[in-house]
Amino acid sequence: MRIDLLFSSSSPLSFACGTIRFRLALQDSTAYALPSVLVMSTKYNFHAIRTHVLRCLNSLFPDTLEKFKSSRIHGIDLKHSPKPLFELLAAAHKFELMSIQPVLYYLCARFALETTVHLLPTLPVDCMKNLLVGRDWLCALSQHIVEQSLPSSRFGGSYTPISVRVCGVAS
Repeated sequence: MRIDLLFSSSSPLSFACGTIRFRLALQDSTAYALPSVLVMSTKYNFHAIRTHVLRCLNSLFPDTLEKFKSSRIHGIDLKHSPKPLFELLAAAHKFELMSIQPVLYYLCARFALETTVHLLPTLPVDCMKNLLVGRDWLCALSQHIVEQSLPSSRFGGSYTPISVRVCGVAS
């Protein structure tokens, strides 16, 4: 969809129809196009478009667990192309979109360490730090949960040394 077509006519009806078409296109779009549209709409002061992009982002990356569980983001295959999420995290950081940052940090922290290291240079330095600290915290929490779920000799279970890998760390 070409943005310039939305603004080519001075007719209010034409503009309204274009805006509605744009809104529908945004709702059907994947997360991959959103960083570019967000940057463009902010840079060129397209307030109406930026508002629609923000609504779309807030629906994909909601600020409550209940909304996150039902978000459309789960239907998008993110494992094979993490770069757009890192780009969106950088854009959310740059434009101070605080409401979507926690979910973006979480989703970016779930990628393999090799992927994260490869994409870290696309982020601002303080954003890199937040991502790595958050990823480390999630890994430590996962490790703790695994350790707590293993049988313990204190409670009558048999202790068998088991090597468990969580976040690339063997226990």
